[in-house]
Amino acid sequence: MKSPTEVLHILFEPPCYKKVRSNMEAWQFVRCMPRDIRNGLNFVYVKQNTLYIVVKHPQFKQSFHYMQNEIKYGLKLFQTTKNSLLCVNNIVCWVKEGNLYEEYLKNVNIKSDTFSEKSKGEFENLAKDPEIYEIFERIREKISKILENE
Repeated sequence: MKSPTEVLHILFEPPCYKKVRSNMEAWQFVRCMPRDIRNGLNFVYVKQNTLYIVVKHPQFKQSFHYMQNEIKYGLKLFQTTKNSLLCVNNIVCWVKEGNLYEEYLKNVNIKSDTFSEKSKGEFENLAKDPEIYEIFERIREKISKILENE
């Protein structure tokens, strides 16, 4: 019985899936990279014999440049052992401008959690303790101020 990985390789063997196959290989290579770069990855893709690594923050780009020689050496080892990503000659790292979550929030209409005051501040204060009586009176004043501002 074939493993799921073998089945996927057979499914993506036709030439029309070349990009999908190269992106799958790129993610396999990414799993071999150091953790401090891997944690900051946004996405990777292969285009025109170049592996593009898109990171979330400039700090991850800096650590990529610091370890660039080791990563290129790792790519050469990956190419010889796995016999994949053979078309890649160069690795480029860049930072995705903006935050994906912030972009998502701009596109989604978010209702605010504010509500209009339902009370009019008209209630009978039956508190017998003077401190509690004062608290209820302050609540009444705040409600009346809210109604004046609306």
